Amino acid sequence: MSRYSMGIFKKLVLYLIDMGKEVNLYLCPLLASLWYRIENDGGLNEYYILYKIEIFVNEIARKYSLRIKNYYNPYNLNIKEKNFYNTHYLQYEQLNKFLNFTLNSDNKKGKQYNLHI
Repeated sequence: MSRYSMGIFKKLVLYLIDMGKEVNLYLCPLLASLWYRIENDGGLNEYYILYKIEIFVNEIARKYSLRIKNYYNPYNLNIKEKNFYNTHYLQYEQLNKFLNFTLNSDNKKGKQYNLHI
């Protein structure tokens, strides 16, 4: 993640906060086999960017008092490999089921934004 990208993301978060919006951050779960590889088979070197993003998101959340609603670990939500398009993208139909992207009354009024990272 480049400094430019991090700066743009921070500006988006600040803009939404300044507009009075509630901002929630989501780190979309990874495919279970990929997560296993990262955690157990030395995949950290190949997928180091995920850890950099997680650190960045935690810093943003701490600084602006935002909630992080999930992390990359698919086992936390009991997500199966069949629920993914590929190694990183959860099927659109599964987002509501696993990440609770339901439209509550605040969201329907445009008061809440869920940023998927």
